[in-house]
Amino acid sequence: MCGESTRLRRLPQALLQPVAGWLFGALALLLAGTCQAAESDDPQWFSAPYPYVLVEQDLRSAMDAFAQQLKLTVVFSDKVRGKSRGVVRGTQAGEFLQNLCAVNGLTWYFDGNVLYLNSADEVASRLLRPGQASLEELRSYLGGLDVYGERLAMRLNETGDELLVSGPPPYLALVQQHIDQQRRPAQIASTPRSHGVRVFRGNSVTEVNPN
Repeated sequence: MCGESTRLRRLPQALLQPVAGWLFGALALLLAGTCQAAESDDPQWFSAPYPYVLVEQDLRSAMDAFAQQLKLTVVFSDKVRGKSRGVVRGTQAGEFLQNLCAVNGLTWYFDGNVLYLNSADEVASRLLRPGQASLEELRSYLGGLDVYGERLAMRLNETGDELLVSGPPPYLALVQQHIDQQRRPAQIASTPRSHGVRVFRGNSVTEVNPN
């Protein structure tokens, strides 16, 4: 049975298979957090005891205390500010975090080192074109990511050459950074290199080609 949020550890390869069309892919993104994305293990700290009750406390102060208690590093979006709404409670850390996000319209993402907190309206989708040569490498990389969070999803388009990725800004940045790093060596290798020697004399430059 599906849970209320999507918590992805090692992203299943099924999520990387082509779908029948963009309509189905868009529907899958809207249903992120349901059966379209299988749940797996939670972060280790998710089950840590956290029997706290939050009543109209400053969000950042509350999450700073949360992170300090669990020995985590937390990074806030600029849109995460103000007081928490209503009453937030939980017996375990994961329950407390999910309840706090649900009440305040937030979403969380943990990359294995840092816990990111964003407004839910910052979740976006991005169309990526890694190129056929690096598509298999990208699949392997995404399949091996040890990440957790809400509303993370990805789909290949029907032709299998473009990847639609959905999630909060830190997750999208992680995927884009990896693609950029994979493109850079190819771009450097394709740059023609001169075999000559450049000699600088004052304001003039002379290129000498050795025989």
